[in-house]
Amino acid sequence: MMGLIQALNMLGDWLSVRLSRRLLVNTFAAAESSFKRRVRRVLSGRVTRMNLRLYLASVSALFVIALVGLPTAAVREQKEEDTMQTRGKQEADATGVAAASRKSGVPSKELEGYRWKPMWISHIGSLKAAADYLGVNVSTPWLFGVTGYAFLLNIHETLCPSGWHVVDIPLDDGARNAGLVIEHLVDPSHVTEPKAELQQRAWDGARKAINAGKPCYGYDFEAGDYYAVYGYDNIGYYYSGVLCDQGKGPMPWKDYGTKGQVGIIYINSVAKGQPAHDAKTVCDALLAALKESKKVEGASDLYACGLAGYDQWTRSIETGKADGYGMAYNAQCYAECRRNAVEFLKEAKGRVDAKLAPLFDEAIGYYSTVAQNLQKVADTFPFFERKPEHIQDQARKTTAVEALKAAKAAEIQDLNTLAKITKALGA
Repeated sequence: MMGLIQALNMLGDWLSVRLSRRLLVNTFAAAESSFKRRVRRVLSGRVTRMNLRLYLASVSALFVIALVGLPTAAVREQKEEDTMQTRGKQEADATGVAAASRKSGVPSKELEGYRWKPMWISHIGSLKAAADYLGVNVSTPWLFGVTGYAFLLNIHETLCPSGWHVVDIPLDDGARNAGLVIEHLVDPSHVTEPKAELQQRAWDGARKAINAGKPCYGYDFEAGDYYAVYGYDNIGYYYSGVLCDQGKGPMPWKDYGTKGQVGIIYINSVAKGQPAHDAKTVCDALLAALKESKKVEGASDLYACGLAGYDQWTRSIETGKADGYGMAYNAQCYAECRRNAVEFLKEAKGRVDAKLAPLFDEAIGYYSTVAQNLQKVADTFPFFERKPEHIQDQARKTTAVEALKAAKAAEIQDLNTLAKITKALGA
């Protein structure tokens, strides 16, 4: 009973401050798959399965949400590529969010023109925005490749949307190879420290960085995603991300870590560095991809990484464990990753020894097949047009399973080719 009361109290507080369907949907998914607790436990090394009390509280929260009712959505049909590039705006416009919810104050200190680039992998959307602001000439696929996101697959047993959010990537080294130096003002390893101290450290660090012309970005300013932090005033932060492409703020600095979806403090600054030689950058990225592919366990024993992730994904669908929201979200995210893997390999082909072109063409061909099949999954389980019955539709499930098996088969072949390329590059 205490769990139910707490859930209802939390839900009441939550409804009073969040008016958008995007955040309702995210919280709905969080209750379904324990996203908030899962992310926090993974970051603090304490992942456990949902217990009965949490389950009852989650079900109760879902019931009340159902009574309140979700706003209806007038979703516009657009090409998938447009969906990827305009994710934040679509999510706001498609759900009838009032324009007032995206209004922003005026920061006293602002990095003019620094706003996130809408993508499913919002981390790259923030990094790309930082690179552009700093004048670092780096493409979006290059960032996907060097950070490891292009080749990532981390699948929870129920397809919880936390997948790519809670896995280690070669962020610092990869970004440095691309000419970006990341300083962690506060990172998830500090999750056990007093929150007030972390809030102060984040606030002091972000203001110092912005004053020095360094763009910042952080996690969970509103939804469980990354946000570009482009300014501040005497009250708090100004940020740009999901539901607020053009900017929003101020968020009182003492609210950071308490008002978001997950409740953590994670904020970085980015500076311009010296990019590594192209051959080194490509080799490092492909070695990281090969290492990731051989993993079995992901962020915890509830996840599977790399090739094992495909098996976990198909098993989740076939056994009926798959969550509908997570199915659609994961499909969009990993389709975006593999599309950018193809483009990264194309760019890499032109930046290394021309003698390696045949091997790159082979790799590009295989990953194109992977990307096409993951896009088929994303089309079969659309995100913006998602319906509860989709995850129960046997025809959709069969299509997705077949596409995932085809994607895995192609990726196995491609990984063999990537190994040949790294050897030729001197690994």
